[in-house]
Amino acid sequence: MKRILLITCILVNMSIKAQILNVKDLELLLIFNNEKIDTYLSNKGFLFESIKELDDCGQIEYKYNIPMLQREYFSKFNYFNGKKLITYCIFDVKAYSSIKQQITNSGFVFIEQYNYQGKLVLKYKKGDIYLSIWSGKDEADIYNIYEINLSNKE
Repeated sequence: MKRILLITCILVNMSIKAQILNVKDLELLLIFNNEKIDTYLSNKGFLFESIKELDDCGQIEYKYNIPMLQREYFSKFNYFNGKKLITYCIFDVKAYSSIKQQITNSGFVFIEQYNYQGKLVLKYKKGDIYLSIWSGKDEADIYNIYEINLSNKE
């Protein structure tokens, strides 16, 4: 019985780690169309959540396929002016720390920091790609939340 529990814990832990997107993944997802995004994220264990047409853009959203991680999501906004923006929202500080390390290792250069709604935002640039990260509390002020944004325009 203990072996079954241990094996189950290991498999769940491995599947969680396999689902974490890295900076290279996010750069690819920024340029992918919705069909490629669906395939890529499905292979990473995400499930389609919604698609919306907003006033100035279209939005597609995915969430993790593990009940305890359903809060974590990926969104892509395709603005009508050609701007593309992706948002990757996570609740795991280790995943966030890993992504912060990958940013400079991937060639992004720090350009500025600023306060946005009480959150410290760090902004980076690589070629035509802008990346910003911040951490804070969720809307209910219960959980720590970490957000990574990439866009092709400022």
